Amino acid sequence: MNSKKKIMTLLLAVVFLCSACKACKVRDESQIGTPAFPLKVGFMPAPEKNVTEENAAIVCNELAKATGLKVEPVIAKTNMALIDALGSKKIDVAFINSLGFILAHDWSEANAVLQLKGEDGRTVYSSAIIAGVNAGIKTVDDVNGRSFIYSDPFSLSGYLLPLSVFNEKKITPSKTSFADGYSNVVEAVYNGTADAGAIYYAERDPDGRIHDARVKLVNKYPDMLDKVLVVYKSEPVPTTPIVFRKGLTPALSSQLMKAFEGFNTDPLAIGALNKLYGATGIVPADTKTYLSILDLLKKLGKDVTEVVPGAIEFYKKHLWDVVPSY
Repeated sequence: MNSKKKIMTLLLAVVFLCSACKACKVRDESQIGTPAFPLKVGFMPAPEKNVTEENAAIVCNELAKATGLKVEPVIAKTNMALIDALGSKKIDVAFINSLGFILAHDWSEANAVLQLKGEDGRTVYSSAIIAGVNAGIKTVDDVNGRSFIYSDPFSLSGYLLPLSVFNEKKITPSKTSFADGYSNVVEAVYNGTADAGAIYYAERDPDGRIHDARVKLVNKYPDMLDKVLVVYKSEPVPTTPIVFRKGLTPALSSQLMKAFEGFNTDPLAIGALNKLYGATGIVPADTKTYLSILDLLKKLGKDVTEVVPGAIEFYKKHLWDVVPSY
């Protein structure tokens, strides 16, 4: 046997062993939702830990009431941990942002089956670039050579969309950083510690009420809307998806979809989702809608593992789990 054949034989043996080990750890699909194998629902990490824990528990309790299943919340420590848990079947359903979903779909074939309606009742939102009123920034082009703050590496509106705009317009900020949350971006721009930043944005109501990240700080800073201005907004993108992992039985998937759609008439459940994600309702989703985000990556000349910090390390770590699926 030549060396090439030996290597291939060894590779296949390792793949087989890793696949077998992985299979041993998989829960019995027919028992998901029982006391022995609770349905696990994953939630994105957030700076307001207490708010996340309290409202994630409400969502899961309401889901349990609607389905009769045993349901447990899982608060992910990082977005990569949430993606990993979907792939390894440690969680069954997840609320995850759009960019994270692209990774989850690529890594484990998870699907976006439902999506949250935003604060304005729509299923799309935009990225906005904001600037301090005294920063001398009137358009996105004025950001060139100025300090800029992103939300976090897994944010579509707070990172990937503005990054795409800067690439297209050949804009290079003098300094960039991540704020770990939209409110922190707004506060940094308000206080002048950053000249400009990126937040989520939804259209105003007819009466002028805003639906963007600034609204959460208006009570703290009554002059917020006068001091922090929107100088650019992107094309719309789909709102937060509710993701089902690969392998859920059709019966369970159908049951969950019906229950989640029933949240539209459950004030307690929708109230909790509003506090978590600014949601006002739930509608069916199409994975293909989210895959359009890949067009942004093509414009950047990158794949998603290059854009999202930590993704390459994640793929290396799980190489042997990925290989058998191809």
